[in-house]
Amino acid sequence: TLSLHDALPIYAFVHTCEQYLTCPNTSLLHDGYAETILRGLAKLASTWDNRKDAVWEENLMLLANQALNGFIGSGVAQDWATHMIGHELTAFYGVDHAQSLAVVQPS
Repeated sequence: TLSLHDALPIYAFVHTCEQYLTCPNTSLLHDGYAETILRGLAKLASTWDNRKDAVWEENLMLLANQALNGFIGSGVAQDWATHMIGHELTAFYGVDHAQSLAVVQPS
């Protein structure tokens, strides 16, 4: 990899939360998969200084791919309100989309 944008973990985290932190469901697989993605992202965050390492980047790309491909949200309730608010902040204030998501997500 030549380089990965430092905001990629934010995108992956928010996308996972928007498909996981909604309401209870009966899908053990979807919940477990989302939890695994979040644990992986937390582990990468704890080793942030290694983010230029090939193995670190490989793990981020795989986690982000799984967070963004829609599988964890298939058949379960999703809440994209954070994303919609983030789009508005990006449009009105010109901030990077990941920055707008990072501001809104903790709310």
